[in-house]
Amino acid sequence: MLAIGQICWKLALAGQTLSWNLSQIFALVFKPLFIAGVLLYCIATIFWIYLLSKYELSYIYPMIAFAYVFGAVLSIVVLKEHVSLIRMSGIMFVVVGVAIIGLNK
Repeated sequence: MLAIGQICWKLALAGQTLSWNLSQIFALVFKPLFIAGVLLYCIATIFWIYLLSKYELSYIYPMIAFAYVFGAVLSIVVLKEHVSLIRMSGIMFVVVGVAIIGLNK
């Protein structure tokens, strides 16, 4: 949900550089994609609070790192961004690290 929310925000900003004038900020805040991103973050937060009630923080917190992985994949697929080999290598280290933590439970 976090990665998809970021994609929504990135698409809402497509073709513009945000300057800090009030009219531009209001225009952005009322774009459907921006609102979708906010809603996804709200849902993710509610889900996160539920997870906190069930699991140890030291176990579940590293799982947030998967948002980086999903964000990179979605940026390639949806935004057509180029992700270098070195960046992909770093993402794979994140996957391996989270997998090791998951196996320890």
